[in-house]
Amino acid sequence: QGATLMALGTAAAPITFTSAVSAKNLPQRGLWGGLIVLGRAPLGSGPTTRTIEGLSAPDGTYGGTTPDDSSGVIQYVRVWYGGAVIGQDNEINGIT
Repeated sequence: QGATLMALGTAAAPITFTSAVSAKNLPQRGLWGGLIVLGRAPLGSGPTTRTIEGLSAPDGTYGGTTPDDSSGVIQYVRVWYGGAVIGQDNEINGIT
């Protein structure tokens, strides 16, 4: 929370989030978890904040009381080789 991501790709030049391993080790699934964006805008109902599954507070907290909160822009973005098991029956995949 509190950061801003400005990922402004285009159809002709999308932004690729991927693993840092060398190309000779690709393709391979599950090399990293993916992209997690946790804003401060109010949630639809229930508690003011929640914690994303698999992460503990304060690192995994999202929601809040800032209706005009913005975590930035994600436009023409792709996530390659994401997906990580972080606990039993608990994975992080792609964009959350």
